[in-house]
Amino acid sequence: MSNQRLIAWIVLIGFVIVGGWYLAYYRPKVSTVVPNINDLGEIGDYIDIANTSYNIDGRDFVLVDGVATRTHNGVTLTTKIDESMTLFADISGDGIKDNIVVLVDDMPNKKVRTYVAVVVGQKDGKSFATNSVLIGEKVVIKSLSHSPAKKRMTITVFDGTEDVQLRLEIKDGKLVESKEQVKG
Repeated sequence: MSNQRLIAWIVLIGFVIVGGWYLAYYRPKVSTVVPNINDLGEIGDYIDIANTSYNIDGRDFVLVDGVATRTHNGVTLTTKIDESMTLFADISGDGIKDNIVVLVDDMPNKKVRTYVAVVVGQKDGKSFATNSVLIGEKVVIKSLSHSPAKKRMTITVFDGTEDVQLRLEIKDGKLVESKEQVKG
């Protein structure tokens, strides 16, 4: 065997080993928000948002590793978590931390719909997702915040022309728009 063939085989084997290592160990997975251990108040504060059942437009589906493919009105949609926009806070007011989750629907016609849901933590360690609320199409979420005293969250989005604030709260296990007017 010539030296060139030997070197080519060694390089090829090296790529296979490195590629296998990358796929098995290094490839980043969808992160679920894991709080600082000092921030935990009760058992059940950890919520696996990447593997939870959600409801968009009245239809239930399950994310697996943060992604789901589903069909709605004959159109295939890919729904995924916007990892850059999650917030771990007690929104429901029960002393157990919840997770505000932004879901994005990518559609074949280049439309992007953005939704928000809350995965509510419970004392028994289980959690459930509220209904998802449509934030808009082709919007940019600038910030998520919560008001513990008022048990609600504020979402600031840029809709292409201006910043808009939307206030949401949980009522009877459902995510609804807050009745309080947005000032400013």
